[in-house]
Amino acid sequence: MKKYVLILLLLRFFISPSHAEVKYIDESGLNKLLHQGYNKTVLVFWATYCPYCKALLQTLNENSIYFKRNKINIIAISVDKNPSLVTDFVEKVKYPFNFYIDRGDLKRKFNAYYIPVTAIFDKDGRLEDTFPGNKPFSELKSYLEE
Repeated sequence: MKKYVLILLLLRFFISPSHAEVKYIDESGLNKLLHQGYNKTVLVFWATYCPYCKALLQTLNENSIYFKRNKINIIAISVDKNPSLVTDFVEKVKYPFNFYIDRGDLKRKFNAYYIPVTAIFDKDGRLEDTFPGNKPFSELKSYLEE
């Protein structure tokens, strides 16, 4: 009997749907996130089809202790049209920061037509810098420490 219960639990685990929660975000939602008491916020526009974006997200993940120690919030906003691609990616990588899907207005506001695009905000939610491409961590760190 114990074997059957164990098998059922294992099947449920492997068959259960993804639990990654990826929400849509607009400008007002971003403004709320920028005023949560962090020293800085790093905002990254990315897409599941972009290898440079994935490399940048991996770099952010690998340096998550630095961001946490320095009270730096990481926000990753996807410009993908298919939300299930984003959810699948987020569930697979399990990075320690929040993922969102752009409703369209943020991509236009930050001119994020060629991704990745990174924006850095100060503790008051003011935009400090925006730059395209996948920068090495050392370069990103120098932007954050200016």
